[in-house]
Amino acid sequence: MAYALDPEIRALRQLVRDRAFYKREESGIKSHIYAALLRKGIEYDDGLLGQKRKREELRSYQLPEVDRGLDVLNRVDELTQTLDEEIHQAFLKSKEAQLLETIPGIGEFTAVALVAELCPIDRFPNIEKLCSYAGLVPTNHQSGESSYQGHLKTDSNHLVKWLLVEASWSHRQWADKSSDVTKVARRVARRGGKQKGNVAGAHKLLKIVYAVLKRGTPYTPDRPSFGVGAAES
Repeated sequence: MAYALDPEIRALRQLVRDRAFYKREESGIKSHIYAALLRKGIEYDDGLLGQKRKREELRSYQLPEVDRGLDVLNRVDELTQTLDEEIHQAFLKSKEAQLLETIPGIGEFTAVALVAELCPIDRFPNIEKLCSYAGLVPTNHQSGESSYQGHLKTDSNHLVKWLLVEASWSHRQWADKSSDVTKVARRVARRGGKQKGNVAGAHKLLKIVYAVLKRGTPYTPDRPSFGVGAAES
């Protein structure tokens, strides 16, 4: 049976999906600018394009492709000011979003977006259902007595999956190196490559999100995920 959204959650979902569209556009523009800098052998600090004042210094190189990218980034910033303010106000009103922000790597936007897409969390009877909804579990194929796992599910919430993959990267930057997300992502990456490591990190982060929402308590790194063991294959 499909879950019926109340009008407030429906409106919040539309808000975060609109903002997510521009965030994806922004990410592509930044990648384009970074690639242009690399082609010219220009070194830059990580996250430079996220700092409005510092990124304007790149105009001193007088590279048309970089200047165009900066112009577009500034335009996106102008267009999304109202959206960002609405998301900030939604964050201030949401206890769940404020709890999720205690998880390293999850900021206001991601917290609000996860609340909009996942809450009420009790509609997921267990973590397996939630991971399936987010598309972070592989498909299972069976033939006779043989069974194997295929690609990740495609009939899932692609926004949640994208948010968690992005947030898992940030988590690994800001959390303690002994974080379960970091350890799982690195271990899987060594065996299966970077992409599988990213998915494993996102999968583990989703379990932490589930635990925080189910318990209604802030993130604490020494507590295991709700309903699952601390270890991850």
